[in-house]
Formats: sequence, C-alpha cells, structure tokens
Amino acid sequence: MRVARALFGDRVEPAIQHEGHWVRAGVLAAGKDRDVLELLGRRAELLSQLADADLSTLVSAGDAVPDEQVDLRQPLLGPRAIVAVGLNYRDHVAEVSWEAPPTPLLFAKWPSSLTGPYDRVALDASISSQVDYEVELAAVIGQPTLDVPVDRALGQVAGYTIANDLSARDIQTSESQWTRAKSFDGFCPIGPWVTTADEVPDPQRLQLSSFVNGKRRQHASTAQMIHGVAELVAFASRATTLMPGDLILTGTPSGVALGASDPQWLKPGDVVRIEIETLGHLENQLVDRGAR
Repeated sequence: MRVARALFGDRVEPAIQHEGHWVRAGVLAAGKDRDVLELLGRRAELLSQLADADLSTLVSAGDAVPDEQVDLRQPLLGPRAIVAVGLNYRDHVAEVSWEAPPTPLLFAKWPSSLTGPYDRVALDASISSQVDYEVELAAVIGQPTLDVPVDRALGQVAGYTIANDLSARDIQTSESQWTRAKSFDGFCPIGPWVTTADEVPDPQRLQLSSFVNGKRRQHASTAQMIHGVAELVAFASRATTLMPGDLILTGTPSGVALGASDPQWLKPGDVVRIEIETLGHLENQLVDRGAR
C-alpha cells in the first residue's frame, strides 16, 4: 500500500493510492482525518474499505484524484529524529578516498531540513558553493524500538520512502561533524509517498539512481550496502529509542560530485531527480535563496 499527503481542494490531507487514484483517507475513517504514520499500521482495514468504495462517487465528490493530476506533498510531518548513515557503499567510500567504518557511521539531519518530493530547494552561495546530491533509501520506523536484534529489526519498519541527502561539502569537510552541512532548510527532500514494508520484502534488492538535468550520476543496488537496513535499525536502536515516524537514511552509492575529478556542484536552475525501484521518484529544482 502507498500512503502520502495530497492536496484536496485547498487542504493537504493523508491519502491512499487505489486503482490509479489517490483517495482522501478521511472518507475511509468515519470522517476522521488520519496521519500518514497511522495509516501505515492499518493496511488490511483500509484496503478492505477501499474494495467496498465506489471510486466514481469518490471522484465526483472530490475525494479521489487521478495519479496524473495529484499534487503530492511531503509525506511525513514532524519526525523526532532523522538518522543518516555515512560511507555505507564501498564504491562511494573508494571514490571519496575515505575509509569504510567498521560499524555504521551515524549522523543526524535536523527535521527542519525536510521538504516535499517536488519542492524547490534554495541555495545560498555565500554559505556553500559545493552542494551535492545523494540518492538514499529511507526506512520509516513504525513503533518504539530499543535494542532490537538484527533478526527482528525489519519488523520495526513500517515502510520505505526515498530521500535526497543534500550536502554542503565545503562545510562538511571543514568541520569535525556533519550535521550542520547536511541540515540546511530543504536539504532532505523525501517522498513522494511511503510504501508499506510488506510490499518491500527485501530492501536489499532495490535499484536506485540519481540524475542532474537529465544526466544520470548514480546507479546502483541496495545490495551493495556495507551494512544492510536490518543492521542499521538494530545499531541505531542500541541504548536509543527510535520512535514511530523516525527516519533512517541508509547511505548513498558512488557517483556524487564530491567523488569526481571535476566536481559538478549543484547550482540554481539545476533539477535533481532521485529514483528507487518501485518507490517512485523525487524531482527538485535548485533556486537561488534570494529568488525563492
């Protein structure tokens, strides 16, 4: 099941994809609006309700919008934590000439960095002139998770989405920690929806790619991760409780600007497209901060 936040009239509300349409979740829950995270845990109930619904009636009432006309927004609001993982693909480690860590290398992105799948992202050359892209699979935690063993860790994941871990490389390489360089406003586009975990039986078998202005920059498989999703969830939950809605960004493969002999840093006007097999795509245009 795919769940998202979509525009219905003048309101952005949780929605579920069904037969080529996005259906407002509120019409399936006795008139009550539900958030995306809650929908992830009600898959069987919602699918049953959708099977009984009259799609043409929903469309006529403005409660269902065709896929090609829908306006999807940032799917998750207000996660407590965004846990990101660095250097988790060997080819990426090699291209930046760093060393692969023996255990997952975790850092944070501030929640204020989140933005929608098609939103513009503002750049400020006075702050950073070396902004980079990173296609990443993101796992959405579904329940409080503390000290979970690896063999049970995927059971704590409610769903998966796509993230672009935008990074100010000049700041990242000049400071002893990475959080600020990764957390400017808009530096974490996610979406376009969250796919429930049951539809991603093996998160280590997904193709992922990035494109800048239509030219492919990254292409790999999540099978190439050094530390798989289960290990990352287990490691991140050691002595730290992960909460429902928290995101784990699982690292990026090779092909980033930082690893090139002639880096092509992102600039205003560029369009970055991020794709992951079966999970959709993000497409964000970069703009000058003063022109936003």
